[in-house]
Amino acid sequence: SRDWSSDVCSSDLTKVFFNKSCIVAGTFPTAATSCTAQLIKLTGATTTALTNALDINAKTANVPLQFTLVSTLSDTDRTINVGDSIRLAIVTTGSVSVQPDGVNANVEVLVLQ
Repeated sequence: SRDWSSDVCSSDLTKVFFNKSCIVAGTFPTAATSCTAQLIKLTGATTTALTNALDINAKTANVPLQFTLVSTLSDTDRTINVGDSIRLAIVTTGSVSVQPDGVNANVEVLVLQ
């Protein structure tokens, strides 16, 4: 048995980069016109779009959809610092006939020491 929690602490980390992500849901929303999802990094009051908006309107349940990174992201934009957060924004246009359920955004980060 090994306690992995003590192997890496935040003071040991040099850089953490946002690498890739996907979204999956037990039920994706259905909207009259459109429904998109996007991942955004928050640094204080500053927002940085990490991914392009992804069409999630009426997609198949439990099938992961891959986000694409914004092509103009710099290494600084992709760096996750202490105090930063990554938020999932879901935007619908028109009335929503099916509400989302069990939505998960999975994020992979690269850690460089």
